[in-house]
This record gives sequence, C-alpha cells and structure tokens, in this order.
Amino acid sequence: MNKYRIFVIIAVVFLLNINATAALRIYLLPSAQEVKVMTLFSIARFDGLESEINQIANIQIDESVFNDGYIDRKELYKFIRSKTKNPFLIYGSSVKINKKNILNDNTNYVLLIKRNTLVNVTVKNNGIKVITKGISLSKGYLNKKIKIKLDSGKLVSAIVKSKKEVFIEL
Repeated sequence: MNKYRIFVIIAVVFLLNINATAALRIYLLPSAQEVKVMTLFSIARFDGLESEINQIANIQIDESVFNDGYIDRKELYKFIRSKTKNPFLIYGSSVKINKKNILNDNTNYVLLIKRNTLVNVTVKNNGIKVITKGISLSKGYLNKKIKIKLDSGKLVSAIVKSKKEVFIEL
C-alpha cells in the first residue's frame, strides 16, 4: 500500500511537471482587429524561448478558424498543434475578432459628408452642367454612392466627390 502511494505521488508530480515545463506560453488578447493577414501575433502575446516564439508567432490563421467572429482556446489549440509539436500552454478562453471591411490598397473610405448635411449637387448631361442644393440622407464616403434629397423633394443617388459636394451623371 505504501509503495502504491509513493508511485501515485511520483506520477502526479511527473504529470504536473510536464504541463509546467511547457516552454511557450500563449496569452490570448480579449479582442483583435481583423487584418488582411491574421497571424497568431495578431491575437496573442507570447512568453518563452525566442526561437519557439518566432516559429509560431507569424503562422497565418485560416479564416475558417475565426469565421464565427471568435477564436476559442480549443480551436486555437488544434490549429497550433497541427503546426508544431513543441509544448505550449494557452492562457485565456477566446479572442473576439472585430470584423471590418478589408480594403484594397486603391480604395479610400474617407468620410466626407455627414447625414443631413447640405451639399452641392452637380448634375452633368450631354455637356450641360447644373448645380443645385440637396440634403444628404446618409454618410458619404469618397467615390461612394449616397442618397440625396434635392430641393424639389426628389430622391436621387449621387457619388461623393469632395466635402459637401456630390456628382450625378445622367
């Protein structure tokens, strides 16, 4: 009976040491902003040997892992385990991925017109240019369409060209 207790104690200590000796510790951030290339460094911070951190910190995360807007510990564990056999521990339960429109480099999303703002509406048709006034019915971003209510009460779509100026080509 005494030998059995010693064996159990040694086994427990041994098992605890296996988890405690994980060289790499991964601390999940509470949330992260979605970027074009999501890496482990985008969602976590690391502690451990620099060589092991460098080995996994820049691993690209498949979009299927965070499709639901979260990366939980189990998903991340399976993902990292498929990439490395080095021991690691994960601290934290999940990371919320804040989705955003991922922009092309040549696309500008610059807010130029606020909702209910008086704007100059330029209408161009067959070389004839008419300028009138209207009220924006939504926020206006550079080179994007917004709805405008003209002075006559008519609703039209126009393209934002500059601050307080929209363009309609008929």
